[in-house]
Amino acid sequence: MMKFVAAILALTLAPSNVDGNSPSHLRALTDEAAMDYPSSPVAEWGQCKWIDRSADCADGLQCVVYSDWYGQCVRSVADTWGQCGGKGWVGGCKNGNICQWMNDYYSQCVPC
Repeated sequence: MMKFVAAILALTLAPSNVDGNSPSHLRALTDEAAMDYPSSPVAEWGQCKWIDRSADCADGLQCVVYSDWYGQCVRSVADTWGQCGGKGWVGGCKNGNICQWMNDYYSQCVPC
């Protein structure tokens, strides 16, 4: 929060030192702490995988990784008609359902 306040203050004060004929430049420095990554467990459908980092999903969810750049938190146990399998997908179905294979990329929970 302190970095944010300092940045706003710098942006507010910087233009007062520039006359109307001078070019101005804005330079922003970032570090890992300033990146917008979740600090608490990620909720359902939230992003949990980036190119350089991953985050934990909330209880009952798992991170399904689609690529080196993206993963998403989904339910570990799928409801009826929910996805329960496919490429990169690990999960099961709630009681009273079975996981029916549709193709290499999608399996679905269907009633027994």
